Amino acid sequence: MIPYLFLIAYLVVLYACLWKLLQKAGKPAWAGLVPVYNIILWLRISGKPWWWVFLFIVPGVNLLMFILMNVNISIVLGEREVK
Repeated sequence: MIPYLFLIAYLVVLYACLWKLLQKAGKPAWAGLVPVYNIILWLRISGKPWWWVFLFIVPGVNLLMFILMNVNISIVLGEREVK
């Protein structure tokens, strides 16, 4: 029962963050709730090719891609400066 509560809490936080991210980028916020489409939009916002979506499927690589995409999004949206 406890793992399911953690999963639900994780998903609520994830989708809330995607909602705000897409609003800030000028995309429809509801798209953050659609499983694969949200990753495709995430890639478009950061200027990466669409086929990177397949890298999110590979175990281990998906964690690296998640970190890389978060850094790229923060640079694109002006929250972080490139030195």
